[in-house]
Amino acid sequence: MVQVALVIGNSNYKKSPLTNPVNDARDMAAKLLGLGFTVIKRENLTTKEIGPTLREFKSKLTPGAVALFFYAGHGLQVKGVNYLPVVDADIAGEEDVPSQSMSVSLVLETMEEAKTRLNLMFLDACRNNPFARRFRSAAGGLAKVNVPSGTLLSFATRPGSVASDGNGRNGLYTLHLLNQMDKPGVAIEQALKRVIGGVKSDSAGEQEPWMEGAIEGDFCFGGCSATPIPVGTSAADPAAIELTFWDNVRNSRSASDYQAYLIQYPKGRFAALAKARLKDLSKPESTPPTTPAPVAVNTYQPPSRPPATAALLPTPIAAGPRPSGGVCPGCTCSDLQARLSMGVEPLTDVQMSHYRQNCR
Repeated sequence: MVQVALVIGNSNYKKSPLTNPVNDARDMAAKLLGLGFTVIKRENLTTKEIGPTLREFKSKLTPGAVALFFYAGHGLQVKGVNYLPVVDADIAGEEDVPSQSMSVSLVLETMEEAKTRLNLMFLDACRNNPFARRFRSAAGGLAKVNVPSGTLLSFATRPGSVASDGNGRNGLYTLHLLNQMDKPGVAIEQALKRVIGGVKSDSAGEQEPWMEGAIEGDFCFGGCSATPIPVGTSAADPAAIELTFWDNVRNSRSASDYQAYLIQYPKGRFAALAKARLKDLSKPESTPPTTPAPVAVNTYQPPSRPPATAALLPTPIAAGPRPSGGVCPGCTCSDLQARLSMGVEPLTDVQMSHYRQNCR
């Protein structure tokens, strides 16, 4: 028989956070896994996760299956309709509630449309409405629900009343529900009656769980005597139950799944492996080494210089014949010598004197 559960715990509200709901969801998921349920667990559900979560839940339901919905967190009613707000809800008024909450009616419709044999809904969601001052009508708790056929609905307290978050690990209602779920041979209606009695006693009558709806036949979490038992197992076979639990979480990447196993089976066959997985998951994820940015290299090559050459100096002017000085402008010693040797144009006294002084 296919048994599918959607388990949600909302604690980290932006306004009025709660202590226990996430613990309630983890412990409920662990219990249901041990009882053979396929479990979809969500912690601190956000607005964008509502649709995908319900679609996943519906995709796993088959005709004739057992569908279970458990929710712990804030709950409120608007005009007689019950809503389960998500943790990122920013509700300024009643008109904001439908778009920032999961509708209880929508969950019931999801289960009914799948043509399941049995639908179970547990709502530990009757805390004070944190947005009550912004509402035109400030009714406390949750409203009564028109329960479809084949559905059993259980509230943490009576409609219109408010339940406490609890002082321990779990809310008072969830604590007693967990204690009654795996009792073999106890029908669901009888188990819920025991929950009602236990909560009422522990709260000195201030909190009284409420049950609505009816189912055909018997259903026992711990196995009813009339329930067919798979070959090779028994309803009370703890080893088979533990193995089923472990098979459901063995490939999980969520630390809370291994914590749930260890809570249920602190000395179980797979306890050492669960602790090792928790240790691995607690390590910071290794990040691939970052390649240092390439250092900028100046690839500019200056143009090659021509070979060094000697500095160009003025070309010396070859020394010519010595001038005759200022006494014979334009004359040279060679001219004077030629004129003397040829006997033409005798030299003047000045020229002769110059010749004698400078050209011999």
